[in-house]
Amino acid sequence: MCGASSDYFSQSDGISWTSDAAYAPPISKAFSLPNQASLLTLRAFPPDASSPSGRSCFSNLVPPSLSLVRATFAYGNYDSLNKPPVFGVSIGATMYSTINLNVQDPWVEEIILNADQEQAFCLIAMDGIPVISLLELRPLPPRSYNRASSSLGVALKKVYRIDCGSEAMKITRYPDDRYDRIWDPDHYYLDGSTTSTHSISRKLKTSAVTDDCPLIVLQSNRFNYHNQTLSYSLPLSKPNGKYLMNAYFGELYNTTGPTFIMTVNGAVLTTVVGWPPLSGAEFTATQAASSWWNISLLPVIGAPQINGLEVYEIIQLMHVSNQRDARALNLIELNFNIQNVLLDWALGSDPCFPVPWRGVICNTVGVVTSLDLSNSQLSGDVAGLFQDFTSLESLNASGNNLVGHVQNLTKRFQSLRDLDLSDNQLSGTLDVFATLNLHYLNIANNQFSGPLPGRLTQPGLVVITSGNPCIQYGSTDPCVPSLASSTVPQSVERNAIRSSKHYSKSVITGVVMGISAAVLAIAAAGFTGCRRYKLKRELINAFQEAGTVNILEKELTLGKNAKRFSFLELENATNRFKQILGEGNLGLVFRGRLQDGTDVAIKMRADGLQLDADSFLNEVSLLSKVRHQNLVLLIGFCLECKKQLLVFEFMSGGSLKDHLYGPLSKIQPMSWEQRLTSVIGAAVGLEHLHRGCEFNIIHRNVKSSNILLGPNYFSKVADFCLSKPASHNEKSLVGGTAGYLDPEYFNTSQLTDRSDVFSFGVVLMEILCGREPLSSDSTPEEYNLVAWVRPALQDDIPKGDTSVVDKALRNQFVLQSLAIVANVALQCTEKEGANRPSMTQVVRELRRAADIELLLPTGNKDSSSHQSLQSTSGTTTKHKTYHSAELYPTRSKNISQIR
Repeated sequence: MCGASSDYFSQSDGISWTSDAAYAPPISKAFSLPNQASLLTLRAFPPDASSPSGRSCFSNLVPPSLSLVRATFAYGNYDSLNKPPVFGVSIGATMYSTINLNVQDPWVEEIILNADQEQAFCLIAMDGIPVISLLELRPLPPRSYNRASSSLGVALKKVYRIDCGSEAMKITRYPDDRYDRIWDPDHYYLDGSTTSTHSISRKLKTSAVTDDCPLIVLQSNRFNYHNQTLSYSLPLSKPNGKYLMNAYFGELYNTTGPTFIMTVNGAVLTTVVGWPPLSGAEFTATQAASSWWNISLLPVIGAPQINGLEVYEIIQLMHVSNQRDARALNLIELNFNIQNVLLDWALGSDPCFPVPWRGVICNTVGVVTSLDLSNSQLSGDVAGLFQDFTSLESLNASGNNLVGHVQNLTKRFQSLRDLDLSDNQLSGTLDVFATLNLHYLNIANNQFSGPLPGRLTQPGLVVITSGNPCIQYGSTDPCVPSLASSTVPQSVERNAIRSSKHYSKSVITGVVMGISAAVLAIAAAGFTGCRRYKLKRELINAFQEAGTVNILEKELTLGKNAKRFSFLELENATNRFKQILGEGNLGLVFRGRLQDGTDVAIKMRADGLQLDADSFLNEVSLLSKVRHQNLVLLIGFCLECKKQLLVFEFMSGGSLKDHLYGPLSKIQPMSWEQRLTSVIGAAVGLEHLHRGCEFNIIHRNVKSSNILLGPNYFSKVADFCLSKPASHNEKSLVGGTAGYLDPEYFNTSQLTDRSDVFSFGVVLMEILCGREPLSSDSTPEEYNLVAWVRPALQDDIPKGDTSVVDKALRNQFVLQSLAIVANVALQCTEKEGANRPSMTQVVRELRRAADIELLLPTGNKDSSSHQSLQSTSGTTTKHKTYHSAELYPTRSKNISQIR
């Protein structure tokens, strides 16, 4: 029982509950649940800097055996904020569900899996603070649920478990079901035909029922009075998923059971032939999904009957991280007890998936490429850090309390390029590093000794050795212990070394000794911190005048909304700008990780496109005031070393373009509902720019690559570097991207918010057609998306012709919803801006399309769907508005996260 202070025994069902206090991570907090009849407490997991991934775990909780795992999540407005959260749930490497307590509170999620080792049960924050009230682990017999028990690669997520024919009209669970599976009565799912029930109290022969259907379920059945078809209608949430069905039958009388045909959506699954009297039988089938399953029993001999029905979504378990790397990280955790500091290093959770541990960067196949344990309170022998990784390229363990000798690293770190062991208490000679193929080595402020190997003075290798007084730079003089407290400012030494084309021993000696003497003088003076800082800057200025160090950064303050970073900080965060995310109109975008573990995207203006300092700061000032959940957040900036950089939050899901027709589209095409979720979020963000800021802002470069996605396809608009305050009378230099550019703006040079609306209309055409705005692979008639698709959106889609629609959707959409989006795209791309809608109007129509998509059956080939569309669209006009008041009575909450 999550959040309970002590164990609890339930008198109503005889179940004993254990408090989770001994299992919960230390940052979590327990609360009482108000106004909940059956749930008493909850545990909440507030954000914490030690777990930037937002993952909070119960370590090694799921056993290595076939188990039923059931969790109950309740919000109940326990914090009086009326903000139900959205979060993911994972076991091991697999995030198997997204919990949205806006939609349903409480929410129960159940999964059956056969783990090969102990695994963690984790909650992953998306929007708000994750909460949990109950967590149940029920062992199942090894022979049951063969689809899960026979394979370690799949799990079964419960969708339905139905007690067919129960006269009690209430749920069945423990003690009637010894594994405490919850069986719902079937009257919710019948299609309305006249049926009846039978029940008996005698035992049945159940040897043919392998999944241990409880006897009480087999002792009652549902049948049709007049030997007619018996049907159940079951809506499914994932039309593209794969599902498993278990059907249970029991003959309650001393006669042979009936013979009937079982179908799903009209397709024959099997013919059930009469089974022996007073016995049970079972049928299992795997079936591709649609929006609904209509399960029908067609009579052949006697009245069709059924006793129990289970439907599970088949979950493909994620490939776990490289086992060699996972073992290495687990050994590091055990050696240094890291979980006490880095809370998402939970035993049994996967270091790479579904989100990586803090300080860990993995490639797409789960190989660890970078490990950052800087300032992580590590204490002990450094040998415990050097584990057997597969292909580790970067290791940072600076700022800890590591001791001991660094031994031969070549065998374990053949791929290592960057190594930072600065600010520890390490000792040994430097020849251990000379055998590595490093690009960057920082061992500052340790106790290394001996000569500097020639290999470490080669051009292209950055080496920082300050604060090791017993290192010999081209001299055989003995170590001078009295200098052991001296240190060299890292930024000075690093820039000094990097500015040299040749690394002569005399230069290194002069730099180190000169700086050490200056720092010793400062320390001896005993000045205040402010004075030390001033003298340090004077020292840097002296090196600057000598041409050794890049220009000094300007002191800039823009308030709490934008942090000023040094160039060195961002260079370290990006591993010297190695990982390029993409290229925008103004320069390259790099991925980085700040010292506190925050993942960021860093945009560096190209040298030829830099602004003067005042203009750059004005841009930073403008961006720092823009705060909205659907706009990428500016974290900080850097104006230093003749560079201009902006630091933004990192969006892990890639861009909308990537998912529509980029590399991610090959992995899993976006569904229509996911596309709607993404563009609604972007529309809301643009609406805020146009109407919700202190100064109305025009983006000027709206395109699918600037709509970035997070978990659950939650979207944010990015790339405000071209944005400017709105003015309806000002002419400006035309900027933007071909294919998205407003023709009116191009012709008149007058920029308005309707220019953004045009570009957004092109994005809507992209989600409809699944292709780029300008395609050199197409025929000349189809090269320009807007010109090619407008006639089809205007004339064909209202008639039910969806030939221009992206084939990756496989007709899995509601035609009315698609028609609304097509109509909005038409209006947004009108030639004259005055005829285009505002973003507020666009948001309203897109939300309406999403509501219809969620509430009506999917499938544009359904004739009833065509009729419904035509009856609500009225006569054919140039642009139609599809009124939906008669289609649905209330607004769905499924897309509340973007409202």
